Amino acid sequence: MTISETDLAVFDGPHYSLNKKLLIMFGLWPTLSRTRKVICLIFFTMIDLSLYASFADGINYYRKQKKWMYVIEDTISIIYLSVTWIKYVTSYIFESRIKLIYEQIAADWKSLIDEEEIQILNNYSAFARLLTVLYVFYAIIATTLFYVLPFLTIVIDRIKPLENGTRFRAQPYHQHYFDLIDNEKYYYHMYIGHGYVVSIIVTVAVMAIDTMYAANIQHACGLFAIVRHRLSKIGILNGEREYEFRVVDDKKVYESIRAVCEMHKNSIKIVELIWDSFSISFLIFMGCSLVGMGMLMFNYIFNMIHPIEKVVGTGLLLGIAILLFYMNWIAQQLTNSSDEIFIAVYSNRWYNLSIKGQKLIYSLLQSNANSVTLRAGGIAEMNLQQFAAILKTAMSYATVMMSMNG
Repeated sequence: MTISETDLAVFDGPHYSLNKKLLIMFGLWPTLSRTRKVICLIFFTMIDLSLYASFADGINYYRKQKKWMYVIEDTISIIYLSVTWIKYVTSYIFESRIKLIYEQIAADWKSLIDEEEIQILNNYSAFARLLTVLYVFYAIIATTLFYVLPFLTIVIDRIKPLENGTRFRAQPYHQHYFDLIDNEKYYYHMYIGHGYVVSIIVTVAVMAIDTMYAANIQHACGLFAIVRHRLSKIGILNGEREYEFRVVDDKKVYESIRAVCEMHKNSIKIVELIWDSFSISFLIFMGCSLVGMGMLMFNYIFNMIHPIEKVVGTGLLLGIAILLFYMNWIAQQLTNSSDEIFIAVYSNRWYNLSIKGQKLIYSLLQSNANSVTLRAGGIAEMNLQQFAAILKTAMSYATVMMSMNG
């Protein structure tokens, strides 16, 4: 079934407009034509592959020369490009599921009539936009600094040249173009003209996907908050004093709990669609982050000698760690929000309900006993504990590689 822009009008509002523009830029918005989506997919694949091929040739070239630092750096670059491509293709393949998420979000906004509930969802959506803006600034600044920093010594040489020779030239990665280009002579030309341009494009694409993921999760958290708000009103009578026992009409209780269950069902639906759409890419991202951080730590200790190399290496480590933290922290917000529903069910004024009403509350309590979590590949829960575990494991891998190195 096709959907129109009118059906998704909520995404033209202040909370989601930036996310929508980013997705449109890369052909990932559901209302775009199939031709445009295919063209964007081919374009993204080609530019990603162009840099991927140069790194793959670089690994082969420098492996023969036993320049293992170069091999490790190019391998990490290939891992990054692979993750970005997988995220993009996943969004393309599971477009129908992602479209259902957007439709559900639009339907949720249309269904709300209570001013307090609208304000709750507004607050969560505004926070989602803040996360999007912060992610955009972080990604652009981090990518730019990564590519500009190696030119620092070149600029210093121009301003204050050494009497003998030149200062150290940092090279964050070492692409090789199948002997078609003199890599020594034209390294910085290709570094900016090819590497920087491609990296900016793939980074912005991932930014579009990750920020919309965060916005979807925040919407689910907003629905959970509305559920808690509705639960807090069950059993309340006009003019009642705190802890006063007055039996509430069963019909009123039933209608209230039905409204709670409907909203809870919608929030669970969004979470399940997110899990179905991105579960595999989450697992690949977390696994690649683990491997990449382990290799970077090893490279930092054994191969990075010059201070500029260490600064670049530190920046890469922090970049991976921040992104890993971001993805797991967003998932942790979802778990925390769902856990609070259990507390809200337990804490409402059940003593104002009849026996039948109390049984309904008890069944609701049982249905919310388990936390709502996102699982990467159905294996690893995404939360802050998992983030810490990955950091710990990466350090363990680096230690193993150091012991093997002697």
